[in-house]
Amino acid sequence: MRARQMLHSLLPLLLLAIAGCGSAPVGPLAAGDRVPEIQVASLSGEMISLAGTPGQAVWISFWASWCAPCREEWPDINAAAQDLGPAVRIVAVAVNEPPATVAAFVADHPADFSVALDPEGALAERFGVIGFPTHILIDGDGVLQRVVRGPLDGQRAADLLGLPLARGDGL
Repeated sequence: MRARQMLHSLLPLLLLAIAGCGSAPVGPLAAGDRVPEIQVASLSGEMISLAGTPGQAVWISFWASWCAPCREEWPDINAAAQDLGPAVRIVAVAVNEPPATVAAFVADHPADFSVALDPEGALAERFGVIGFPTHILIDGDGVLQRVVRGPLDGQRAADLLGLPLARGDGL
């Protein structure tokens, strides 16, 4: 009888635990998903929201300093920051790299966009990153529009987001 009373007293907690498991995110975010409020620490230590602000798209570039294609596309992303203007916030997220390594890279290759850190790779996993570079394009409504594996420039990003370039000359 005592066991039954104990079970009845624990039943609400068990149901709550089971219900809570169903609400946890399962698998990586995909095209069409609303991006939850996710923050990442910038190289300077400030927190950056990846969900964006209403009306402003977000371009997340997952990269690593040792990745040759990432290094090659860095100037294109810098140009894109100018070409896309304030309609798109660009955040380059260094994955599995120490802050000192990222800081040294940025010192040699200045960025006209935010640089953030994902030292354990948890954020990259949340977005399903399996290689570098990987780009995540989120529209101004906070909905993930595209995952692009491989290099990406401003014109193609603008086309994928359905946005005009701020500068007329393109990249």
